[in-house]
Amino acid sequence: MQFELLEMQNFGPYAKARVDFTDFADTPLFLISGNTGAGKTTIFDALVFALYGTERRNQTGNGRLATALRSEFAAASEQTVVHLRFRNDDTQYDITRSMYVSRNGDLKLRNPELIIHRDGEPDQVLGKVKDVLDAVEGILHLNRQQFRQIILLPQGEFRKFLDADSGEREALLRSLFGTQMYQDWGERLRNQQQELKQRVSTTDHQLLEAMHAFEWADATDAVQQARDERAPLPDRVTAASAALVTDSQAVASLAVVASSAASAAAVATANFTQGQSLAGAWQRQRTAVAQQTQLAAQSTAAQARQARIQALSWAQAHATTYHNYSTAQSAASAATVRLQQLTAQTTSAATAQSAASSAAATVAAQVDSIASQRQRVATLSSAAVRLQRVADYSAAVASAATVAEAQSTAASTATAALAATDATLQTVQTQLGALTVDQLREQSTQQQLALAQMQRADAAVSAAQAAQQQAESAASKAVATVAAAHAQTTAAAQRADAVQLAYYQDQAAMLAAKLGRNDPCPVCGSTEHPHLATATTTVSEQELQQAQAQLQRYQADEAGVHAQVQQLTTQAQQAAVATNAAVESLVDVVNQATIFDAAPVHDLATAHAAVIAATTSTEQTATTLATQQQQQQQLTKRTRTLTAARDEQSAAAVRATQAATSAETARQVAQANWQQAAAELPDDVQDVAAVTAEQRRLTAAIKAYDDDAKAAADTLRVTTATLNQRQGELTSQQHVVDGAQATLRTAQDELATLVRDHYGDEGTLAQFAADLKAVPQLASLRAADQDYREQVAQAAALLAEAQAVIGDQPEPDMDALHQAATTATNQADQAQTAHHDASARLRRNQQRLADIQQRLMAQGTTRQRLNQLSTLVAAFTGNNPAKMGLERYVLRAYFNRVLAQGTVRLQELTRGRYAFRLSDDQGDTGNHTGLEIDVYDDQVGSTRSVQTLSGGESFIAALSLALALGEVIQEESGGIAIDALFVDEGFGSLDHDSLTMALAALESIEGHRMVGIISHVEQLQDSVPDQLRVTADGTGHSSIKVVHKNR
Repeated sequence: MQFELLEMQNFGPYAKARVDFTDFADTPLFLISGNTGAGKTTIFDALVFALYGTERRNQTGNGRLATALRSEFAAASEQTVVHLRFRNDDTQYDITRSMYVSRNGDLKLRNPELIIHRDGEPDQVLGKVKDVLDAVEGILHLNRQQFRQIILLPQGEFRKFLDADSGEREALLRSLFGTQMYQDWGERLRNQQQELKQRVSTTDHQLLEAMHAFEWADATDAVQQARDERAPLPDRVTAASAALVTDSQAVASLAVVASSAASAAAVATANFTQGQSLAGAWQRQRTAVAQQTQLAAQSTAAQARQARIQALSWAQAHATTYHNYSTAQSAASAATVRLQQLTAQTTSAATAQSAASSAAATVAAQVDSIASQRQRVATLSSAAVRLQRVADYSAAVASAATVAEAQSTAASTATAALAATDATLQTVQTQLGALTVDQLREQSTQQQLALAQMQRADAAVSAAQAAQQQAESAASKAVATVAAAHAQTTAAAQRADAVQLAYYQDQAAMLAAKLGRNDPCPVCGSTEHPHLATATTTVSEQELQQAQAQLQRYQADEAGVHAQVQQLTTQAQQAAVATNAAVESLVDVVNQATIFDAAPVHDLATAHAAVIAATTSTEQTATTLATQQQQQQQLTKRTRTLTAARDEQSAAAVRATQAATSAETARQVAQANWQQAAAELPDDVQDVAAVTAEQRRLTAAIKAYDDDAKAAADTLRVTTATLNQRQGELTSQQHVVDGAQATLRTAQDELATLVRDHYGDEGTLAQFAADLKAVPQLASLRAADQDYREQVAQAAALLAEAQAVIGDQPEPDMDALHQAATTATNQADQAQTAHHDASARLRRNQQRLADIQQRLMAQGTTRQRLNQLSTLVAAFTGNNPAKMGLERYVLRAYFNRVLAQGTVRLQELTRGRYAFRLSDDQGDTGNHTGLEIDVYDDQVGSTRSVQTLSGGESFIAALSLALALGEVIQEESGGIAIDALFVDEGFGSLDHDSLTMALAALESIEGHRMVGIISHVEQLQDSVPDQLRVTADGTGHSSIKVVHKNR
């Protein structure tokens, strides 16, 4: 990886600065010089910011706040921008990150942009924070901390690593190589060990509690031994098992006793049951005798009830005859009442007919007077016709005068309306001339054409954005599968590591099996072997190879997923390029649309806003045009309407004048006719009202007479007919009464004969009626008689049944039988309870014993696991003769690699004199041991502490160690080679000779690695010809200048 270009804007002290690293491509060493605080280290901060952005906690990797990276002098409207270009093989990467101030004053980060160039052309564009960070870490295979560790040696930090004690060095190596997991494993194993210990202790306590739970009936020797808490638990369990055998035999004996007692109880219960049956028969015999005595006392009442049943049955059988008599009696009475009613109605009809005859005679006496009145009405009618003609002529005169006046007024109104219409027509023609419809139509046409071009270009942008979004979505979905593939690979790696660990444990167990007494351990060197390695599982080399082969397959699958992601990402980048082209086309179209008189646009947002504004302007012009066209149509239509109205009003004015003349002529003619008709009236008929009143009075009197005459004739006719009808009905009803009375006499004679035959000569109709009324009691009387008969039969049957059971047996003594049965049953229950309790106690004790024996076996397995786990914990935690845990062992392995790599560099820089050695001194018994550094001095042939080196030698040793540490980190992470190194300060404390040696060491670094020294030491400015000079102007601004003294 080679840095090519760094550009900063409003970043730190730089308003605008550019660093072209290709200026130092041919120089192995260059200096970044400047006064303290000028902004030298800010250049490196910009590199880190460009690659990794800011951390989520809003801090850079070295602890400086991200907000501090923005220039204090930058205006709120100005952005902070960093652009970095770097190259790896044939691929060029351009990454840009920026910050801006939001409206509420907060500092915000924009999404970064990473453009990947292949073969000189943009091939892929990423624009999301996570995508860019994942891409950078995927390219470099380094995270932020590892990147800083590899390419920047901050002031004094690499010297601190050399001089640090074992504990400080351990903390740094742990964070760099991620060995914390070994501590975590050890902690989990310790937790498991504690859990197993707690489980063993808890189970022991539970087993003791379970032994206390046994229920013993007798304190035998075996029971005493099982209860002895001083005895070992297995011995107590054995004693308990023997005691349960004795208890089982006792339960069998109790079963025999319970069976015998149950048989005796069954015999006693059967005897008691038989005695109960015989005692019941004796009781039933006494009950039957008592019932017969009681029924015999009721025999007289039963005979009376049977006589009553016979009497009521006869009355029920002859009820029809009594009913016929009652019906005939009711019919005769009703016929007599109807005859009386008709007699009264006939008398009333005769009275009404006589009154009607008198009224008709009175009306006939007024005939002559009514004839005279009819003649007077005819005379008045003729006079009324003449008077009406005079009145009509008078009304015609008044009407003609009204019409003449109205026509005159209409003529004046029509003339005034004609003048008003002329004035309105003139105003409308003036408004019509003021419209600009033609100019608006031309403007609207041009705007619509320009807007159509803009909308087509805007639609092309939307389509390109949709295609870009679709491509980016597909790429994102593919990226989502990367995590699953990576998780699968990680799981396979973990399985392979577990199999490999088990394989190594198996090999270690095999090696331990070969160790003899006092043989040195090939791992730790100890001759004492208190805890030999054991293998929990056996893993063959074939199983190890299968696990590794599976890991390789998953790694190949993950690589295929990455290739798919790369392809989809390329498609997304191409879609982004197409989007940019569509945006540029839209900007050109918008800027060419001069018809809208808008300001030039430069980006999508302003272009899109211009399209919206153009749309609004076009709509407004079209609206204005439509409004004026509508006004033009309305005014033209109104002109035509007003012109037609004017012509109509002119004709109307002429017609109104002519009508006024005609109306005046008609009035004069009507006046002459009225005068002539009034002269022809007789002298005694001048008042139309008086004639009319008399005529009405006489007409009403004549009508009243005619009505009275008609009413009298009608009444006489109706009353005569009614009288005739009533007389006929009276005669007919008299015949009905005679028939009903004959039927009544026949029914009465029949009923009297029946009563005399049944009741005797003294019998009465009232007796028959009383028996008929009591007939509803017949059902209850019959039921009572039936019940009595059944009771007599039941008492006889009960007595016979009881006597059959008793025979010649005496009555039993039930108290004695009950006492014998109760005693036998209680004895059987007690025996059964004793057997049940003993059996239940035996089953519970047997279940407890089985549970204890099972848990004892499980406890043995748990103790074995605890012993194995304790051995493994000792290996992880360093509780062994070597005093070294697994993490320390792994750290020593990594550190050995660092020292080996550093020795190669150190021997190059010291011409083979010095070499690093890992100290064999185990130190004290504390945790921080095994990471101490020594140097082997070839001139004296001995090893000594690094603390004995001179200042220049210490610098070279620290530099070699720091470079080696970065290289090992890079190898471990699988990262690409980064051909750049920055050494930040660290030279101010060196004397002249040490400084010279340090520069020589830096210049001798092999390969084409670019080394930049960040320092303010003046001697370096004279010694290093190629420089980046950072100059502060005292106002917070700094500038960068490239200096090559030898060119």
